[in-house]
Amino acid sequence: MLPIVKGFFRLLESYLFVLLVACVAGLLFPSVVSGWSSYGQLFLSIIFFLSTLKMDLSRFRDVAKDPWMLLISSAFMLIVFPIVIFQITQAISPSLAIPFMLLAAMPTGMTAPLLSDVVGGRTDLALVITMITSLFAPFTIPFIVQLLAGSAVTVGFWTMAWSLMKVMIIPMALAMIVRHFFKKAVSVSMFTFKPASLLLLAALIAGIIGQQIGAVREIASGKFTMTIIALFLLFAAFHFIGYAVTPWRSIPERLTVSICLTYMNFTLAIFLAGQFFHDAHISIVVILSMLPWTLMVIPFRLVAKRLQPSPAKS
Repeated sequence: MLPIVKGFFRLLESYLFVLLVACVAGLLFPSVVSGWSSYGQLFLSIIFFLSTLKMDLSRFRDVAKDPWMLLISSAFMLIVFPIVIFQITQAISPSLAIPFMLLAAMPTGMTAPLLSDVVGGRTDLALVITMITSLFAPFTIPFIVQLLAGSAVTVGFWTMAWSLMKVMIIPMALAMIVRHFFKKAVSVSMFTFKPASLLLLAALIAGIIGQQIGAVREIASGKFTMTIIALFLLFAAFHFIGYAVTPWRSIPERLTVSICLTYMNFTLAIFLAGQFFHDAHISIVVILSMLPWTLMVIPFRLVAKRLQPSPAKS
């Protein structure tokens, strides 16, 4: 592959670059990109399809030997955790309560196995948590939203649940079938999946911003410094809680749980904020979560190195 092509793909794989391009497109060309929001469900379905294609599910059965532990941890991540986050944020900064709750209610992101490997965690455990939380999310997210923010959305439980099943479970099932029968073709083309997914993510973000351009510009005229700081503090809290909640497990497993709790599927959160919530402030806060999502793994990797036991000296 030519160096210029490699450089182009690396640029496309940068979340910060995608965020910048999407925001600029949405702010400068709202009439062009606003229509893209109507394709949000299609974009997200393709993203889930491509993300699942990259995952090696052959180790799933070997790791999932303790189903009750996995079910309990998933229930904590998808139900208990967002309720606690909402109540705490509601008491401190009510305007951030719904977007923070939405982020906390998301399933683990598809990149969790890779990030777990980066910090010395267990990639196989991260894979299992990712799949289980993704399968439960179409039902837990509508429950949490209706319980805590029912007045902020215009659709009911089953409407939201069916929408989530269409963009999550169906594409994931199709991806598993395709990977099983066309494993070689998937392996050869895998390098294109992440750039393609990020281009679709950029289109999704730009469409949401373009669709709500008036409210976005009004909100953007204020200062977002405190919101960004609050988001970084939120992700730091996610890391701490994720590591502290399972003190009886090994350090690699605790690091993995921390990764799975912190690096949620923010793409799904962006879709939900734009699709079902009419408050542009919610969409903006959720979109800005890409900043700590991208950067917080750097200091956490340094912390993880200190937490890992030193190799025994001979």
